[in-house]
Amino acid sequence: MSCSTYVLKAYLFGEATEEERRCVAGHAASCAACSEELERLRTTHAALMSVPEEEIPRRIAFVSDKVFEPRWWQRFFQSGSRVGFASAAMLSLAILAHGYIGPSGPESVEQAVQKAVAEAEQRLEARRQTDLLAVQETYEVLAKRLNIYMTAYRGSL
Repeated sequence: MSCSTYVLKAYLFGEATEEERRCVAGHAASCAACSEELERLRTTHAALMSVPEEEIPRRIAFVSDKVFEPRWWQRFFQSGSRVGFASAAMLSLAILAHGYIGPSGPESVEQAVQKAVAEAEQRLEARRQTDLLAVQETYEVLAKRLNIYMTAYRGSL
């Protein structure tokens, strides 16, 4: 029997009948060339099975296509000096805008000072009134005690 009658690929992929499988297995065990060829087919099959399946690209793109050119903002962010300059400019604008537009203008500062002074004067006046009342009450208590002592002193004479 010659080696050309055996179909090793059908044997390897399981497409051969049971009788053909037994024949090829017996022949591969006795023929060194067929067993070597069968081993190479197994190695090739294992290598092909380890490659992941990928979808075929529908269009071949070239490096010169517009698709691969970065957008303006991508080019901008690739440069550190440009980003640094833009950051400094934004910070300067924010400081200037806050200085001119901010809520704490010269008029509002004066109003806040006047309001604080008025509140402080009101608290001071209220404190003076309570202190005056306390002094008057103390005076009245002391005057009563003095009268009591004076009448007791006059009565003892």
